[in-house]
Amino acid sequence: MKKTILFILLLLSALQMLNGQNFRHIGLVDGLVQPSVMAICRDKIGRMWFGTREGVNVWDGDMMISYRGWIKETAENDSLWIGSNVTQILNDKLDYLYILIDENFIKYDLQKDCFSKVESSVRAMTSYQGDIYFMKKDSLFSYDAQENQKSFVLKTSLNGSLHALHITDDLVFFGYEE
Repeated sequence: MKKTILFILLLLSALQMLNGQNFRHIGLVDGLVQPSVMAICRDKIGRMWFGTREGVNVWDGDMMISYRGWIKETAENDSLWIGSNVTQILNDKLDYLYILIDENFIKYDLQKDCFSKVESSVRAMTSYQGDIYFMKKDSLFSYDAQENQKSFVLKTSLNGSLHALHITDDLVFFGYEE
C-alpha cells in the first residue's frame, strides 16, 4: 500500500514538472514601470499583461512594453487616455483583453493591436463563461465585443462604493463599502 501511494505521488510530481510553467522574477530592471502589480492576465499568444499603479506592462518573454497615460495605439490612430491605476485585466472568449484602469473600461484587440475605450465610470468587472460583465453605479451590464455594445442586466440597491464583482451559474456577488 505504501509503495502504491509513493508511486502515485512520484507520478503526479513528474507530470506536474512536465506541464509546469517556467517562472522567473520580473521587476523594474526588466522594464516593469512600478513594482506594485495589481492585476495579471495571459493573452492568447502567451504574453503576460501586468497592471500596476502606473499603467499596463506587457511581457513577451524577452522585453517589456509599457502603456500609460496618453497612448496612440487606437484603431483610428487617435490619442486615447487610458490612465495609470490598473485594478483588473481580463480576457473573453473572443480573445479580447479588458483593462479596468482609473475607472475606464478599455478593450484591447489582439488582432488589430489597438486599444479602445468602452465605457467610463466603471467600478468593477468580471468574466463569466468567457463573457464580460461590468458595474456602473448601481447597475450590472454585459458587454458584446462583436457588436461593441453593452446590455443592461440588472439594477441593484447598493448604496456604497463597489470594489468587486463575481458571477456564478446562479448568483452575482458584489464587494462594496457602505
